Amino acid sequence: MRAGLRAIVRGRVQGEFPRRYHVAYVGRKDRRRYALSLDQVRDRFRDLRVHDEPVNDVFSAAIGNHGFLLRCPELEPLAEAAAAIHQLA
Repeated sequence: MRAGLRAIVRGRVQGEFPRRYHVAYVGRKDRRRYALSLDQVRDRFRDLRVHDEPVNDVFSAAIGNHGFLLRCPELEPLAEAAAAIHQLA
């Protein structure tokens, strides 16, 4: 039985799945003043940043008005980047 079919029929998948990256979403609210501008965040974390864009108003109350998607093989740099991105002025 194929892996995809096993997942549907038995509700689980067997095997190892390597995790090459940790990924983090970091959202920011427009109403707050941050220590780093959006351009400074983009420049400082360009090696971690996969994507960033404004968030649709429907979701912004929950996840912020602007979101950054970051990834790294190690967790610590993501935690440090998130703290810096959220640091208030």
